[in-house]
Amino acid sequence: MMLSNRFGIPENEVILIFINNCHGRRDTKLVNGDTIALFPPVGGG
Repeated sequence: MMLSNRFGIPENEVILIFINNCHGRRDTKLVNGDTIALFPPVGGG
C-alpha cells in the first residue's frame, strides 16, 4: 500500500516525503515510532 494512501491522502497531493528527517519514498515500510512529514505541491513565483 502506498504511504500516502495509508493515511487517506490522494497520491497527487503528496510531492515530498520525509521519514525520520530523511528523504523517504512512497514504498517505504514504516515501523512503530517513525516520524513522517508529507508535503503537498506548492506553486509560486
